Amino acid sequence: PDVVVDLSYLVARGYTDKLNDPDTGSRYFKDILDIRPDHEESLDALEGIYQSKGLFAELIEIYRKKAELSPDDAQRISFYFRLARVTYEHLEDRDEAIAILHRVLDMEEGNLDAWHFLDRIYFDAENWTELRATLERTIPLLEEDAAAQIDTLKRLATLLEVQLESGAEAVTVLQSILAIEPQNDYVIEELERFFAEDQQIEAVLDILEPHYESVDAWQHLIAVLERRILLADDADDKVALHYRVADIHLEQGEDAESATEHIGAALQVDPERSESLDRLDDLV
Repeated sequence: PDVVVDLSYLVARGYTDKLNDPDTGSRYFKDILDIRPDHEESLDALEGIYQSKGLFAELIEIYRKKAELSPDDAQRISFYFRLARVTYEHLEDRDEAIAILHRVLDMEEGNLDAWHFLDRIYFDAENWTELRATLERTIPLLEEDAAAQIDTLKRLATLLEVQLESGAEAVTVLQSILAIEPQNDYVIEELERFFAEDQQIEAVLDILEPHYESVDAWQHLIAVLERRILLADDADDKVALHYRVADIHLEQGEDAESATEHIGAALQVDPERSESLDRLDDLV
């Protein structure tokens, strides 16, 4: 058999390289594989022929054989990726490509390339539920790359709000970005948009209030607190918020008129509260 294999290989190479007849050469390479299924040179030769001729159905069979013959998981995973790529991009078999990628993940659960490929497939298919699950599995794997993790969290937040219509969950994801990067401008702008549109307002206020305090953005802080006043049901809470806004106007803006308006509003909420009268006296 070895002699037959060696001679057949020489003939196959002759047809392929010298006579420019890859079709006949392919038949000899396949005959060799019938005798020696692990003949690497023939597998390599057929891979090159099928690639150059765009014979993708035949090419994936070569990748399957190479994956089966691989001596370790790393090499096997490499061939699974080639197999998945050809299956998805050229044969347009989405389900089979997904199944192949899950074989990779069975061997290496944290393989980012596999998760990113699944991300692409589910995005192309507009399968938002599976895309969400994929992004959520990807995010913990990016702990050592803060920028990539933040980008993925942004995508998840947008997906939750726009495609899955879950603004509350989107706000929670935006908040998790601030845990990584407390002054992330994108997140603040998104939360301010929620605030302006009066969406998920209480959750947004809980995030924006400490942020504005930390960066000394007192005018924005006043807007947040005034929105809290409108939402408050308890009279004591309303009065305390009016006092707080009045103090900010005095300390940050030196605006006694606006401070007086808020103390007056506190009096309307609770006319019997002596502290409000004392505060008004101090302002006059």
